Amino acid sequence: MLFAFNSTDDNGDYHREMYANKFENYIRHCTPLLKQGSDRPVILVIDNAPCHSRYANKKPMIVMTGTAMKAWVTQHNIPFSAQAKKKDIYLYLIMPLKKLDYNVYAVENFAQELSISILRLPPYHCDLNPFEHVWGWIKKGLRD
Repeated sequence: MLFAFNSTDDNGDYHREMYANKFENYIRHCTPLLKQGSDRPVILVIDNAPCHSRYANKKPMIVMTGTAMKAWVTQHNIPFSAQAKKKDIYLYLIMPLKKLDYNVYAVENFAQELSISILRLPPYHCDLNPFEHVWGWIKKGLRD
């Protein structure tokens, strides 16, 4: 399924206009259609473009405010003292946590709800993306 929209940029570059919420809404709309009428598994192959890589609930970084850190550890049921300082919360409660356990992409959350697998291409390996090859054939056909 193709997602297309008109760019408002003079040179036709849409990258500044493609945001995570547009991509996620498109995937939410299309994934049920892909699953419809088929018993075969659905696998989405996506690259690591910023619009594909929004975190649903990213592990806090040291630049986050103390209030935001306390809210995050509370949300994740991590006990802490109400008098704890930001630095202590970060060093003793947040730093030891593994990023992979908490930094989950938003698109993967709802794909999991729909039993859809996501295959992420490694960074800087557009040659592994089948769409890049198809796009190359289309451009070559238009030139010839």
